[in-house]
This record gives sequence, structure tokens and C-alpha cells, in this order.
Amino acid sequence: MYRHIVAGTDFSDLGDAALIRAAEIAIDMHAKLTLVHVVSEEDAPNSMYSSHEVRHHLERLEEAHRRLTGELATKKAKTGHIEVAFEIRSGTPADQILAVAE
Repeated sequence: MYRHIVAGTDFSDLGDAALIRAAEIAIDMHAKLTLVHVVSEEDAPNSMYSSHEVRHHLERLEEAHRRLTGELATKKAKTGHIEVAFEIRSGTPADQILAVAE
């Protein structure tokens, strides 16, 4: 049984589908769900990176959560309360998602 599910997204249709599946697993397992978005190293924050760009990434992750919640509302018979966390990281996506999972 899993206690914590980590799902990465790039906000694509496939990424959204992965979030929905991860949420279904989290609900079935009564596990915490962490949604992760990784800003690639080329786009990583630096002194020229404005706070509104960081907010934009956070807003996209929160929007993904809202869509996920809507999708799961149709499965109310199975759904219970699950804890959902958000992480935005910079670097290589695979490395950062694995770091969150650890």
C-alpha cells in the first residue's frame, strides 16, 4: 500500500491524465498526493526571472488541481478526503521528481 503518491506534470493533456490517475490511486490507497511541476534549467529562475513568472507556474499548478478535483467529483462514491500538496522546482524534471519522491 502506498502512503504518498507523487505526480509530475508539464500541463499537457498527457500530464493532466497522469494527474487524474495519480489522484485515483491516492484515493484508493488513502495516500497523500503531491503534484510537481519542474521548470527546466533553461527556464529556471534567475535574477531576471520575475515574481509574476513564478506566480504563473503556481497558478497553472493550482488550475491543474482544480481540474483534477472536477474530474474526481464524478467518482464521489470512491472519493474521500486526501491531502494534496504542490511543489514547483527547477532543474532536470526527472531528477527533481525523484528528489520529491525521496
